[in-house]
Parts: sequence; C-alpha cells; structure tokens
Amino acid sequence: MEQPVTVRFRWSADDLYQGYCNHRRQDCRRVIRTLMSATIYAIAVLSAVGGIFAYRAGDSWGFCLILSLFGLVWWSRSFWHRRLVRWQFARRPDKDIDIEWEIAPDNILVRSPIGNSELSWKAFAKVVRTPSGIMFYPVNQIFHYLPRRGFTSDAEFEQVAALAKSKVPTFRCVT
Repeated sequence: MEQPVTVRFRWSADDLYQGYCNHRRQDCRRVIRTLMSATIYAIAVLSAVGGIFAYRAGDSWGFCLILSLFGLVWWSRSFWHRRLVRWQFARRPDKDIDIEWEIAPDNILVRSPIGNSELSWKAFAKVVRTPSGIMFYPVNQIFHYLPRRGFTSDAEFEQVAALAKSKVPTFRCVT
C-alpha cells in the first residue's frame, strides 16, 4: 500500500449508534452473547405468559403488570438505546461534522473542523473490522469508528483492514 487511503464521512448519530452496537458485539464472545440473549428472551416470554396466566387466575394487577412489562421493556431496548444515543449526540461538539482520516503505512492523520491530529500505529491497542466499518481502539473502552460508507471502495476498506492487521498487536474480525 503505497498511497495513503483517505476516508471521508459526516459524523452522525447513526454512526455513533452503530459504533456502540459493534463495540458491544465484539466485547464478548458469540456463544456467550447467544446464550445470554436466548436466556433473557426466554425469561421475557415466560414473564409475559406468566402475567397472562396470573391475571386469568385472579391474581393482583400489580404482579401481572410487572411480569408483562419486563417482556415489553426487553423487546423495546434497542429503540430506547437508539433514542438515548441520539439525545447524547445532539449535545456533542462534534455532531454532524465532516471528518477525514488519512491512513498510511507509517502514520494516521485525522482532520476535522474542530481539530487535527497525527497518530502513530503504536497509539492503537486493538483494531476491530466489522461489516459496517473499522474501529480503532487506543484503549479497550474508547474507540474511533470509521463507517464503511466513508471509504471510496471495498478494495480500500480491505487495504486498511490488512494494514491494521499487520501494524496493530490485536486485530479482530467481527461478523
């Protein structure tokens, strides 16, 4: 990769939400996530069914309501999380700005209207490639998300992923 790859995009609330989703997805193993989700969905279904049976058996409304609401809250969690991210994004100084990353074999340049920085590859502890973008992690809890739509082609996306894999100690692919 001789020429640096330039990634340009307008930072949006949807990018932030997708980044959070990808961060959570790569944070724990697929088997554990699947088992946890299946368990919670089973509890939610059983709560709703239990609420219906408790109501028919003549139990109090409070108990039935609590059981049924647990299931509804669990199923609507994605909606509420997206709303929370949009609410937080509206208060950020970097909302809706144009960001440009120039990724080269020796360094990475980041430019935006609110600041510029030059980073060495050593600044990143981990890089995660997802179907929707690439995430650069300076530490395990903080990430920089580059959406796939910012790349001019799939070939450039793959070039950056290959370069990151060769330069950063921990590289993951998350599907």
